[in-house]
Amino acid sequence: MELGVLGDGSGVAAREGPASARLLTAPAEMASGICGASVGGYYNSLGSHFASPLLHVAAWPRGYMQERRREGRLITFLFPDKFLLVDGVSDSRVEDTISLAVADESGKACDGCRVRRQANNEQARPKQKACKLILTMGSSADTGQAAITRNSPSSEEDAATNPELMVLDQKYRQLEERYNFLQDQCALSRKLQKAALKLQDEMVINARCEIDELHAKVQTELSAEQVQSRTLADELVRKTQALEQSEAARRADKELLGRLQSQCDELRTQRAAAELRLVEVEGHNRRATDRTREELVSRVDRCLRGYARWEIAAREKMTLRELEMRPISLMAGNGRSRRRVAERLESFLSKSRDAIANLW
Repeated sequence: MELGVLGDGSGVAAREGPASARLLTAPAEMASGICGASVGGYYNSLGSHFASPLLHVAAWPRGYMQERRREGRLITFLFPDKFLLVDGVSDSRVEDTISLAVADESGKACDGCRVRRQANNEQARPKQKACKLILTMGSSADTGQAAITRNSPSSEEDAATNPELMVLDQKYRQLEERYNFLQDQCALSRKLQKAALKLQDEMVINARCEIDELHAKVQTELSAEQVQSRTLADELVRKTQALEQSEAARRADKELLGRLQSQCDELRTQRAAAELRLVEVEGHNRRATDRTREELVSRVDRCLRGYARWEIAAREKMTLRELEMRPISLMAGNGRSRRRVAERLESFLSKSRDAIANLW
């Protein structure tokens, strides 16, 4: 059997008898009437076997028991979360079994420590029924102290003279130092965990605040986009209605334009026919006008000639009457008056002959 500490290699080898692997090599009276214990070991990744840190209280001197009782610590120093079970019950987190055989108070000696080690490739045994947790600080310490006091009259001397107890004492001190170091590390880990949890809470709060802000921002943007979408939809509806109205108006205008075009074609045809008739009428009117003008000219000429003849005849009659009256008066006058009358008569006759010549 090898006794050692986790991380110390193979530990200190303790030679024992072939009959049983005893933990103590002290005289028989120290082990008489004391609970025997078979302490299982642990295997690391390399397959090295280490003794369990759970040591029986009977193997400790009285001073250590009193010190542990004053400090109020449990026997398990390195692994406080593992329980020491009785009746051969194995912990599910380890591969070794712990077997404790409790002797009665009459002083019967125990058969010794029974050590059973499982292979690394052995399948895990089914879990057995768990028993009560034993060896609390007070009861285990008192029981161990009473047993040592009753069966070993000089435990301190045995601890001082027994090299195995000295080795165990040294191992225990190393385990205690390591336990204290692990306790400090655990406290530091708890502090770091608390700080990490606090930081995590702060980060969660900040993240929630940011998420709320982003959610509010997104909601605001979404509301604005919805309002804009509704506005655009209303505008699209209005434009669609206006487009439909414009399409209807365009179709109506197209139909009206077609009707107007047909009417214009008809009117053009009618205009062409009217222009032809107008040309014909204008030609007829021109010819009629020409004939009428010619007739009017001829009639006017005849009228003017007749009027001129009438006027000439009337003037001749009046002039002849005057001339007839004047010669009568002149005959009654002197010769000068006669000559004047003769000159006037000759000028009148010449003018009359010229006018008649111009009329013809």
